[in-house]
Amino acid sequence: MDYSNLSVGARRPTARAHGCESYFPGHVPHWIQGKKAASQTPSGGILVGLEDDYLVVEYLDRTARYRNHAARTVFRLAKPRSKVWVVERFRILGYEKFNGLHSAASIALEGDEWHPCIPPDPAGPPDTPEGLAERLETHGGFVVPGAALGGPHGR
Repeated sequence: MDYSNLSVGARRPTARAHGCESYFPGHVPHWIQGKKAASQTPSGGILVGLEDDYLVVEYLDRTARYRNHAARTVFRLAKPRSKVWVVERFRILGYEKFNGLHSAASIALEGDEWHPCIPPDPAGPPDTPEGLAERLETHGGFVVPGAALGGPHGR
């Protein structure tokens, strides 16, 4: 299995698509989170159930529950009783969708502090270093569009 498919990739989900702008565990996966998870060897399991906002994964030696703000959607897209790949260290659960494409969901472990969803800000992310630093604390992270960076990334 090529585990590089576990990253959120070039067509990464956006906060607006999720209706949530939180990058805390269990919310919108951040591209850095996906990239770091893709460099690790994941634990393979079977997605066996859905309990409230928790995805239930069965491993050979244990059963784990992972919280996600859109757990029902992930459960539906991942095909119940299908293989999943989890990198708990970076809070990522990778799965194959019904159409054969790979996707990833951010997960919160049972001991993680849970943060509510944060609706998208119509103004977008702040454009000052102070504003971005504040967003780290209030949202768990941020993504700045490449065009806003200028230089070769903004062209």
